[in-house]
Parts: sequence; structure tokens; C-alpha cells
Amino acid sequence: MTSVIVFALAKVPLEDVAEEHVPEGGYDAIVVTVGAWDCPWGHLLAQGGRMVVPLRFATITRSFTFVRDGERFIGLDPTVCGFVAIQGAGAHPDREAALADGAVKLTVDSGPPLDVDALDQALVGERVELWSGVTVAGGEPFDDRFGMIWQDPERGGDLVDLAIRPQMGLEGRPHHLER
Repeated sequence: MTSVIVFALAKVPLEDVAEEHVPEGGYDAIVVTVGAWDCPWGHLLAQGGRMVVPLRFATITRSFTFVRDGERFIGLDPTVCGFVAIQGAGAHPDREAALADGAVKLTVDSGPPLDVDALDQALVGERVELWSGVTVAGGEPFDDRFGMIWQDPERGGDLVDLAIRPQMGLEGRPHHLER
């Protein structure tokens, strides 16, 4: 069953889009109203058409506006947002691990299976710090590349700490960044 709203110059289908309902030339606009990990609707978009889709990657959802330009899409205005994730056959669930008896939760959206015992030992075992030498420029995103780790503020104590290396001040002494 298809529901359609007809405005003065527009037909708006209110359904999951199926191939047989695509108008000749494609849609001028597509608005996806569910958090997605993929964007399989691009071929349904007309040349110059716009598609707004909340894409979830690295455990964070960002809403993008895509404009079709030939066979490519130009992504505009990514904005962090929240949407209910796709359910059913299109689902791509995050993987979560409760660590330190639930005081810390790790969420990742791809990669090998989580070794919860090893991760738990890394949190509760003897602390070891080893700097990789990798530097990140100011303004360069680095906090959402691998997943998210959440600490229960009532139970986590000092299990999770912000990993920012002290910067050298003008006098050559370490200058710690404020949190």
C-alpha cells in the first residue's frame, strides 16, 4: 500500500521506496529519516537532486546533504545528530562490551570480535603508558575513529583518562591542557 501526499507541484510518497515507484529521471529530493550505515538510495536521485541522510560511522551519526553531480555525490554540511538506527534486514548494529563490571562501556561499529577479557585486563591491570609518536594537529578530528568508550561517573573512578599528551609551554616545561 502506498500513501501519497500531493502538493501543488510535488508528489511525496510516504513509504519505503521500491524500484517500481521511482519516477522517470529519479527523485528531486530524498530525505532518509532513519540512521543508516550505508547509502543505497543514490541511484534513485535525479541529476542535481539532493538527498539528506543520517549516516552512522565510528559510532556517531552525522546528517549529510548529498547533491548528485553526474555519477558522483558531493557531501555537504555534515552535522552530528541522533536518529533511530535502521532495523531488520538493513540493520548494522554496533558491538558493545561492558568492562570493569559495567563501570565502562566500549562501543565499536566494525573490526574483529571484541576480546572482552583482554580489554577488561587493560582497564583494571597495572597502568602502562606508551606514546606512539603520532601527532594530531589542532582542529583535526581524532576522537571518533575507532569507537567510543564511556565511563559511568559514579563507578568508573580513574579507569578512563583523556589521552592528550602534555604540550610544552614557552619555558620548555610541560603545559597540561585543561579538560
